[in-house]
Amino acid sequence: MGRVTIEFDPLTLFGPLDRSKEQIVPGHDSNYWLEFHLAFYRYAEPRARGDVLDLGCGYGYGSELLSRKAKSVTGLDYHHPAIEYNRSHYSAPNLRFVEHDANTPLPFPDSSFDLVVSSEVLEHIDRRHDLLREIARVGRRGGHLILKTPNAASAAPESNPHHHHTYSLEEFQDEIRGVFPNAEIYRWVPRTEVKQQVVDFPVKRETGAFGEPFPSEKALLVYFLTTPLVVPVGEGDLVGDLLAVCPIRQ
Repeated sequence: MGRVTIEFDPLTLFGPLDRSKEQIVPGHDSNYWLEFHLAFYRYAEPRARGDVLDLGCGYGYGSELLSRKAKSVTGLDYHHPAIEYNRSHYSAPNLRFVEHDANTPLPFPDSSFDLVVSSEVLEHIDRRHDLLREIARVGRRGGHLILKTPNAASAAPESNPHHHHTYSLEEFQDEIRGVFPNAEIYRWVPRTEVKQQVVDFPVKRETGAFGEPFPSEKALLVYFLTTPLVVPVGEGDLVGDLLAVCPIRQ
């Protein structure tokens, strides 16, 4: 059994973080939601071998995960507090963070990246088609875009004030294949399990109220693990998020 280290950053937990942009903060939000989003990055990880762009990186946990395998990872986000957090919390030499609004042209030369990943970002963008064309420009021939966005068929009935547009399957196929003709379109259905593991207790143990020591230096860690079911369009009747895997300039 592997050792699990648990660290809590008091500033992250209780400090004045600006979390107004639908972003998940490691150590602050529940493990359930962090797992929900990390599952996308684990799905993309096998392709993260060269230079990677994490478009809409938020608080950087996915960029950090991909940097363990990639040659380099650039996390891009327009949210200044998130970029400041990332630059102070992640120090891998192959990982950098850029503050930029993806509604404007991307600040990179042509053919800069072997892989572009983007999870739950496109729906926040006003100029969505322009952004997809920019991704095609900065992607290298033979590379890929992996992009996930909510599905209008499974969205909550009330509108999300942060979203410019939530796609139907038909709209998504037309939008993506208008720029990436060979895109593969899937539905993404998250499967979340509750797991438990015996771990070393992460805090120094003191004697109890009556002077008796605690009976064990171990603790039971209960956590969530999300594994997605990725279903090709046309198979089954499951409704989930929309996922595109797009070859760039084949």
